[in-house]
Amino acid sequence: MQAVILAGGAGTRLRSILSDRPKSMAPFDDKPFLEYQIEALSRHGITEVVLCVGYLREHVESHFEDGRAWGVRIVYSRETQPLGTGGALRNARALLRDSFLLLNGDSYLDLDVRAFADAHVSRRKRDPRVTGTLALTRVDDARAYGSVEMDSDRRIVGYREKCAATAPWISAGVYALEPSVLNAGPAEQAFSLERDVLPSALARGDTLLGHPVDGFFVDIGTPEGHARFRKYIEGNGNGHSQ
Repeated sequence: MQAVILAGGAGTRLRSILSDRPKSMAPFDDKPFLEYQIEALSRHGITEVVLCVGYLREHVESHFEDGRAWGVRIVYSRETQPLGTGGALRNARALLRDSFLLLNGDSYLDLDVRAFADAHVSRRKRDPRVTGTLALTRVDDARAYGSVEMDSDRRIVGYREKCAATAPWISAGVYALEPSVLNAGPAEQAFSLERDVLPSALARGDTLLGHPVDGFFVDIGTPEGHARFRKYIEGNGNGHSQ
């Protein structure tokens, strides 16, 4: 299975500590955050990675090149203007062959992505209406994330992005998706995966599934999250917890 990483964010909330590179290239122990994600994918047997790049993309491309040094094959989907999470993914549509993993380039989740992907494919074989599976986790305050409601069969029945929600689960920034979820997205326009693509999929009758995860989760896009991830890798052998 291919993995797509949204690595084009500018990191405006990190400008006080990161002003000369994309957010995904924030350094931790002399290597960028994105490298931790790619290493985790490689450890779980994911060998094809699409990097969606935009802001200061030369930092990403010069560091990772074709990915051979990490045991993966990397190709790049380049945006010439900010397209949002949905637009960046839509821009990469031609590079996607089948079911794929999607990771936010500014969050880290301790997850066996291969088992997660297999669970998605297995459920889709039983129900072809399944077009997405979302890794879910719990946080103390869900207002900064996408709040998710599930039924007893883990089908998602409600998805609200960054609101004062009472649902116990939030999206943890890792997805298993079908390319068909992007068919309705406008080409070369900015739109949001969280606010546009996923709610539209539910509205047209697609099945989205939740996959609860207990592993460590952090959004590095704030100074507080940045500090939490640094502490995590210091205590877990550079993030190699799996």
